[in-house]
Amino acid sequence: MTVAWRGEVVDYGTNAAMYVGAFCPTAQHRHYAIQLIDCPGGLSLRVGATSHTGATAALIGSGVPHRLTSGGEGTFVYVAPHSAHGRALRNRLRTDGDGEALVSTADRTAARSGAHAWTLPDDHAGAGIADEIVLWIGDRVRRAPHSPLYLADVARHFHRSGAAVSRSLREELAVNFACVVRWERLRLAIDLIAGGASCTRAAHDAGFYDGSHFTRVCRSMFGIPPKLLELGCLAPADIDDLPAGLGPREVS
Repeated sequence: MTVAWRGEVVDYGTNAAMYVGAFCPTAQHRHYAIQLIDCPGGLSLRVGATSHTGATAALIGSGVPHRLTSGGEGTFVYVAPHSAHGRALRNRLRTDGDGEALVSTADRTAARSGAHAWTLPDDHAGAGIADEIVLWIGDRVRRAPHSPLYLADVARHFHRSGAAVSRSLREELAVNFACVVRWERLRLAIDLIAGGASCTRAAHDAGFYDGSHFTRVCRSMFGIPPKLLELGCLAPADIDDLPAGLGPREVS
């Protein structure tokens, strides 16, 4: 059996989530969130067609295909593109990188300094209608996970056409409606697993059609089957006990 992900999870609601602990290699995957990785011991990963070895920090954009090719221990922060931090990180990717990723192979001190630079101060400037749409979808999934959610429901709530909602998500966040719904259901399922639920129970309570549906979404967005998360004994973290670096004060 591949070494499971064993660590602690902090959920910052609709803005971010953080995992601290052991990780294992993954299949190629992509997700809605922008990902920050801090791994002082170094890791190997592949972003798009480019391989990196000995990386100590990485910033990976929303929807960018990537995979981990080594295991180890580290901090993984998943930042919502619609949040103020997400907008700042997207700008950082555009100005300092190729728009998709920034990877550091520097020493631990430099990597942590770079990671701090990537988590810029929070503000609410620049928020658009797409931000409100994503927030509403996340709230709706958590309030009524077993109720189907359609694009028409969102359009009706915001008094817009379905095409207008899709266009806002695409142009402002480079994402589609189905991806946001899958991500929000996956976030809910991970919270449930961290709280002690089995994969089967988490899949049901997060509104997935069945266990197979949950597994497909987990593989496509995290690169691993959910059973590795369950076996990894994920647990909610005490914020005050988390290590310095990419901690809650930088991403809250």
